Amino acid sequence: MNFLLKLLLVAVSTLITSTVVAEDIKMSEWLFIHTSETAQIALDGTLVVPVKKDIFAFTDRPNRLYRYLDALEFSSLWQLEGDDSFKTEPPNSVLTWVIGDVVQQLEIRIVNASVVDSSDSVSYELKLKEGVTLPTEMVDISLFVGGVCGGNGMGGGKAVGVLIRCK
Repeated sequence: MNFLLKLLLVAVSTLITSTVVAEDIKMSEWLFIHTSETAQIALDGTLVVPVKKDIFAFTDRPNRLYRYLDALEFSSLWQLEGDDSFKTEPPNSVLTWVIGDVVQQLEIRIVNASVVDSSDSVSYELKLKEGVTLPTEMVDISLFVGGVCGGNGMGGGKAVGVLIRCK
């Protein structure tokens, strides 16, 4: 009887620990970085950024997870529906680029993203503050996007699922 009680305690303890660890990972905040040597503003006003390398996604402590998303996976985050989706509530984002030796930076809102050029680029529809403009050609750009909670950086689960915004 004593053996069965100890076995039951170990099983329950393992189950509770696994659930807590899984919940911590599930609610990790994912940040994304899209880098490119060049970018340009298209005639329709969208920011077009080539995807030479996959877009890097990572979490902070304590989980320190990371993954790479291709252009289609990343842009799909703006296609999901829901009160807290990127489509409804655009993520916090910062765009940096270089002019001469000086790094420029600008807080932006990305209201939509889609793949273009046979999935070789992402086109970002931006909302800028009134009076703010971007150069038509940019070099050494980095786009930092934050705010997805979920186990795999795509809103939870192993595939694109319900997008959960980090509060």
